[in-house]
Amino acid sequence: MSVILFGWELGAGLGHAFNLLRIAKGLAELGHKPVFVLQNLNETRPLFAGLDYEIYQAPVWWPRPISFTARGYADILTYHGYADAGLLLGMVQAWDRLLQNIRPDLIISDHSPTLNLAAHGRFRRVTVGTGFTVPPPGEKEFPALQPKVQPLAPDEQLLASVSHVQAVRKGPPLETLTRIVQGDASFVTTLPELDPYAKFRRNEAVGPLKRPGPLTALPEEPYFFAYLPADHPAIKTILGLIGRCGLKGMVYVRNAGGDLRKTLGTSKVEFVTVPQDLSQVFARTSVVLHHGGNGISSDALAAGRPQVVCPIFLEQWLTGRRLQELGVAELPMPEKAGEALRLVLGGKQFYSAAQSIGEAILQRRQEGLLPSIIRTCERLLFS
Repeated sequence: MSVILFGWELGAGLGHAFNLLRIAKGLAELGHKPVFVLQNLNETRPLFAGLDYEIYQAPVWWPRPISFTARGYADILTYHGYADAGLLLGMVQAWDRLLQNIRPDLIISDHSPTLNLAAHGRFRRVTVGTGFTVPPPGEKEFPALQPKVQPLAPDEQLLASVSHVQAVRKGPPLETLTRIVQGDASFVTTLPELDPYAKFRRNEAVGPLKRPGPLTALPEEPYFFAYLPADHPAIKTILGLIGRCGLKGMVYVRNAGGDLRKTLGTSKVEFVTVPQDLSQVFARTSVVLHHGGNGISSDALAAGRPQVVCPIFLEQWLTGRRLQELGVAELPMPEKAGEALRLVLGGKQFYSAAQSIGEAILQRRQEGLLPSIIRTCERLLFS
């Protein structure tokens, strides 16, 4: 029986843990032992209910909150301590101790650069994640997604920190900073239409983890579905506008407190606090409003649904911008969310574009990357 470590270190939302769990279940059916090291044990607990997996807290550096616009992935690393060699060393050594205790035969990581650094040259690794969290590894530096923005720190400084860490640990050096995101195999678990690095890709496998779809016809009666996290900076503003726009719909707020329900102030909008079956919800939904998470953006696009995106972070903004470029979404400021919802509901061009792209995704007949990931893991384990 092979021990496989599933690691998630950075990023908000449950999509990282959910995808790792899907892969783990597939490998567990083949007799392997999944062990999870997760950033957020509290919110992921319901996902693992009834499952007898070992689960550990990941070493996580909680940075001092600052307001900044990221130039690209390198700024995410800087924000999480990579410009400070001493701080980075402590984080890597914490991962070292976990790896010494778990002794995995294979590591599958999602948005876990420090785990990747700790494992570099010592363990076989498969990296998975969205287009943003698995940047193309062949470049000397991470491509600038917003070239006009000044970096928080130069790539050379980050690479110097990494080199210091490896020298202290007597680990193999990394020639480039982008080597951190490169495993023995890499899988980009997002639709190609939403990959911010699409023009830089070479050989990575790109596609959703599961088969996209289903594509369904639009309902006759206008209806919206909204999904937002409770910690969205503009959550009350957006909910208040949704409640006053006079439209029927459903709102799911992750980790919602009781006071948020009152913000809607209407009986036309159903307020739920548990995850919904999106295939059922989309069948009666005309428009999807959300914060730009990869999962719901991809699912809505494959289902042929127009969208309104109110992002929080750079990755979500990039996804929203791409959806807007495809002609299937509006990307409003939070105070314009209700206006954007009405605009998309009344705009036939959004529906036409969304259905067309959904049909194109369906015609590709992708099985999803999960079977390929499973086969690759088996090959790495037994080669």
